[in-house]
Amino acid sequence: MSHDVGRIGELGAGAILDAMRDASADTVYSR
Repeated sequence: MSHDVGRIGELGAGAILDAMRDASADTVYSR
């Protein structure tokens, strides 16, 4: 169970980092 929770946490963190990276890239390219 703890392994599943950790895996989900890592995926969630990765998704957040990807979203932030995409957002920052959009703001940079839109200028």
